[in-house]
Parts: sequence; C-alpha cells; structure tokens
Amino acid sequence: MLKIGFGHKSGHGKDTFCKHLVTHLNCKAPDIKVKHINLADKLKDIAFQMYGWAGLERKIYYENNRPERHEFIEPLGRTALQIWIDLGQKLREQDEKVWLNYLDKSNHNCDILVCGDVRHPNEADIMDQVYKVTNPRITDLQIKNIDHVLDDYTGWHGEFINDRDFKKVDQLMEGLANKLIRGFK
Repeated sequence: MLKIGFGHKSGHGKDTFCKHLVTHLNCKAPDIKVKHINLADKLKDIAFQMYGWAGLERKIYYENNRPERHEFIEPLGRTALQIWIDLGQKLREQDEKVWLNYLDKSNHNCDILVCGDVRHPNEADIMDQVYKVTNPRITDLQIKNIDHVLDDYTGWHGEFINDRDFKKVDQLMEGLANKLIRGFK
C-alpha cells in the first residue's frame, strides 16, 4: 500500500487537495483501489459519541459550517476544535504511535491511501510521499498551537500553494495523480 500524506496546518486546504487527487486517481486508474482518510475522523466520531449530549455535532456538520468549530460549547467549557485536539493529544500520551499503528496495522483495503491530516513528524515520516499545503491568506494568528509542530519539518516531497484557484488545484493534483500512476504500474 502506497501512503500519500498532506500536511500540516488547519484550514489550508489539505482535504481539497486530497479530494482532487483521489478523483483523478479513480478516473485515470479505476483498477487501482484508492482510499482517502483523515486520522482525525475516528477521533471526531468518538468525540461525538461521547459529547453529543452536550451539543458537539458530527464531523460533517463542522465540515459544512467551519466557523462553528470555534464556537464555545457551554457544558464542555471548550470548542469542538479544542475537544478534538485535547482528545488527540491524550491518545498520543497513551501511545505515541497511535496514528502510525492505525495507518500501518489496519486493513485499509486499498492500493493507495491518501491521508489528509498529517500533523506530526512521525506521521509525515511514515508516508511514502508527504506534501505541504500552504494557504498564504491564513495568518499565524488564525491557527492553533498544534499546527506549528511541523514548522521545521524538512522531509516534504513538495509544497503546494493553495490560493483558492480550484482550477489550479485540480491541475496540480492531476499532475500528481499521473506521476503516482506511472510509478505504481
């Protein structure tokens, strides 16, 4: 299984790049099984199961209402984003390889696994290829402490600038898909 990762800061468009890449891979090479995951998806599902009673919504709600991730949830004394970050950190405290084990030891039933939320050096290092996505419109004041963990990481295979030109994003991911397909066959 070939693992392709995108990192690293919140709100920079990692998922957008992943979705375009997966679409191109599926269209150009339907014989290759491709899966898009985010490590935090499992975490967000668990958080909803545990805190839905308090007003925490399902991850799909926050995907469609991004600003709501920053709204204070009174009974919990935190925002959805804070809850997810805290839960993820607690899992790492129990097992620093929790996400690596999930990536490597779970049966993802695919040939190419595209991961859209690489956040730590050990996660980046386990990828066969890892790409940095940067949106120059987002300032450091808009991002969380967790987003700075990979600031000094040097193992990127490339960097994509997300200037919100989706035609350009699509072209970039088509090029990457072509490269991956050539290398896969």
